[in-house]
Amino acid sequence: MEHDIQIRLARKDEAGEIVSLIRSSFSSELQNAMIYGCPGMERFIGQQIETPGGLADTIYLVAVAGELVVGCVELRWLPESLFLNYICTRPEARSKGLARRILAESIRIARRDHHREMLLDVFEDNLPARTWYERLGFRHDYSTQWWDCPLPASDLPVNGRISGYPQARASQEQYGFSLFKLVTTQREYAVGRLGSDWFRVTGAELLSDPQALALLQRIDGQRRILALIPEQDLPEAQHGEARRIVTSRRMSMDLDRLFEQLAD
Repeated sequence: MEHDIQIRLARKDEAGEIVSLIRSSFSSELQNAMIYGCPGMERFIGQQIETPGGLADTIYLVAVAGELVVGCVELRWLPESLFLNYICTRPEARSKGLARRILAESIRIARRDHHREMLLDVFEDNLPARTWYERLGFRHDYSTQWWDCPLPASDLPVNGRISGYPQARASQEQYGFSLFKLVTTQREYAVGRLGSDWFRVTGAELLSDPQALALLQRIDGQRRILALIPEQDLPEAQHGEARRIVTSRRMSMDLDRLFEQLAD
């Protein structure tokens, strides 16, 4: 089957197949904590693909056998790197070199002269994927814990502001995820919303800011906080309350060397 597979840029009408394929790679618990678990993801990818002039910062490639999508890649541009968001194949297409082909083609299409390395995150307990990356030569840079943290009740007077909320509300209604900012006397925080369950943060500081927590409680006291932070950064007040969902590993590799490995 692998000889009949075509690898190319995805079309808008394939967005649903991309979402379905990527969702099938993760448990329902992890889907719920990821952007791909949100109900408007198919619409979002379709609009990404339609970005004028091919100027989106994220590209999608598909491997197709006839009309069936058997693999896909989501790759994002960074100033000096390419970031591999997702790569997956159907079970019947695995162990046949398809992932290597898709990844090599995505690099060939997306890379520019200023891109020096490939970055990615992989869940620590996803041993097949982790082992594959390690065999290619990716190195482990650091780990991040995904914490399920309760949003504490607060009777503090609200002393802060929300920035970008109208845009976030529109995005939430359209795609099921959004991003806004909280501004308190301590600092400014970027806060995401995923589906109906989560506020998402990528730093520990908000968890120790009573004003920020009071603001989140005012916005939606039924949500919990999904904190993506190193284990040692979890505030002491959250010990015993927070639950670790999963650990992700940031990995990196020189792009020239990776392309050579994929060609072997």
